[in-house]
Amino acid sequence: MKSLRNNKKGFELSGYPFMFFFLSIFLITVASTTLWTKQAIADSQVGVSDETAQSIAKMKFITGSCFTKYDPLIQRYYGGEISIGKFTQANLDECYKVSYNSDEECFKFTLLDGRKKEIAKSIQTKNYQLKCLNPKAELRPVQLWDNDKLIGRGYIKIEENNYGFK
Repeated sequence: MKSLRNNKKGFELSGYPFMFFFLSIFLITVASTTLWTKQAIADSQVGVSDETAQSIAKMKFITGSCFTKYDPLIQRYYGGEISIGKFTQANLDECYKVSYNSDEECFKFTLLDGRKKEIAKSIQTKNYQLKCLNPKAELRPVQLWDNDKLIGRGYIKIEENNYGFK
């Protein structure tokens, strides 16, 4: 069977060349659509508001391993429960690694008791002196612990400047 033959109407495409032609068009369409979709997904950016980014940065200190109470028996950190022994400049520097001239957000932390009296020396990120020109302060309620002894309710005062998010 001849797939390409000449008749009175012109050339006729049939058989294997016909199937190959349409299969090629189909595969090219699928491949280009897949590549276009993949590139569109790669180019898209997820937008996060400044307020959300600031909240996430602050929660790292209150709920993460920076200052929170740790129970070695069940290997768990307790968010919102601050261990006074872990509230040190060394822990802050290890937890939030920034240089002195970094454009990342800068923080200063102060622990307060239930009457809002300072109970521990304030600590600050390395970039606080240079970058926190107009910090805003916020009090967050926490439980205060001294090793395994619950001291009671207190607050952590967070002074921040969202320099890195602008």
